[in-house]
Amino acid sequence: MVIAVWLLSRGNEVKVPQKKLRNDWSERMNHADEGDVIVNGKRCEVKGLRRNFELGKWPFPYALVCSKWSYDRAEKKPDLYFLVSGDHTCAAVIDVRATRDRWKSVKQEDFERGETYDAYSIDPSLLQWYELK
Repeated sequence: MVIAVWLLSRGNEVKVPQKKLRNDWSERMNHADEGDVIVNGKRCEVKGLRRNFELGKWPFPYALVCSKWSYDRAEKKPDLYFLVSGDHTCAAVIDVRATRDRWKSVKQEDFERGETYDAYSIDPSLLQWYELK
């Protein structure tokens, strides 16, 4: 909601699609959605990070876009990814159209699920930055 309100405050047309909850991970395919936020007709995914980071200072060697499986199977591909600092002070944004040809595949470990998966990543220099005030 932080991103939806911020986008609205900047004069954008914003829609927050209805969410469907699943009972467990095995039901995920029955709960695919059209994105976290639709802004001016563009599908946006919002990734809230637990870690705080400062405007313009990405704290990792690369920025994760999303799992390869998630992106590759999407019928309508996301247009933007918002990576939001844990304290909601700023967001790093990935513009898919402008960066897609520079994405790299990485192995990413999910410590909560105890698994490793293939993910897309980008160099932090490709991030766009916004203060969320």
